[in-house]
Amino acid sequence: ALATLAINDEPLLGSISAAACRRIVEFRPQELANTAWAFAQFGWHHRPLLASISAASIRPLSDSRAHAWQPQHLANLSWAYASLAVRDLPLM
Repeated sequence: ALATLAINDEPLLGSISAAACRRIVEFRPQELANTAWAFAQFGWHHRPLLASISAASIRPLSDSRAHAWQPQHLANLSWAYASLAVRDLPLM
């Protein structure tokens, strides 16, 4: 919602990033992709959050939950990392 409204409040984004990092293991593929997309919309390059999203994204790709990833999730996640010029080799 913040990205759509173009509300760029750095302290708020920092707090959201920190909270997301703590709970990222609970996120489903769509939530991982949407979180990455939203922060990329702001150009918010929060390295710990991006590393957490990457690690959480790789895990379901390698187990029985891989079917949970829809093409749109993969596209949004790819777009977010490309937009932020983040080259995450394990995720690639």
